[in-house]
Amino acid sequence: MKILYDGSEYYCRDRDRQKGKTILSQDREPIRILIIPHQPNRNVKVRSLELACHLATKPEYEVYVLSWRLRERSHPNPFFKLGFKIQQNLESGSIEPKTRQERGIHWVRLPHLLAPDLICQDFNLKQLQKFVKAHRIQVVISGNTYHFPMPKRSSMLRIYDVVDDYLSPDSNPNWRRTRRFTLGELKKAEYILTISHALQAELKKLGYGQSLRIPNGMDLQAYTADNGKAIE
Repeated sequence: MKILYDGSEYYCRDRDRQKGKTILSQDREPIRILIIPHQPNRNVKVRSLELACHLATKPEYEVYVLSWRLRERSHPNPFFKLGFKIQQNLESGSIEPKTRQERGIHWVRLPHLLAPDLICQDFNLKQLQKFVKAHRIQVVISGNTYHFPMPKRSSMLRIYDVVDDYLSPDSNPNWRRTRRFTLGELKKAEYILTISHALQAELKKLGYGQSLRIPNGMDLQAYTADNGKAIE
């Protein structure tokens, strides 16, 4: 099996091929892909969600995208803020697993906890692994940085997308947390993607010299004269 994207090939284990069977293209089941986005905002062009839309147009893939809802509420009183976070986790952790299909993509809701500590990450990982087993997921593509670790099963292909600098000291207010999470995901990944030469250089320092750079693009249709905008 292979995934083709941006001229690159990602290979997944094909047990039937290893057994010497001849499989006709019309007899093959679609490759089942789970995408874990960096963040679930569907109102903007998010890199992982754009990939999901691209793959969903191809009949050889069955695309699942993990979705969740982030609700931020500002409380000057720290006790009210803590209470809101506890309530939010109680609600999200008790939801029923649900899959909804829209425009060729299977949107997945799972019980989850949003506090970025190891206990919550372990809970989220167990929910993901149940889903992966139940739906026979073959490929996981993740850009997530602290909520949803990639499953540990080695029989699937795991691709990790480094979408920003979560590795350098002081790169973000929570850099220790995001660096620890990112390093763990890099160790699991068979393939590593990133968006820039600078991030490739950071990955190389850590011993990951084979990352693939796929730069973010620009939506030219959004900057046409018809929309009253000009391209300089």
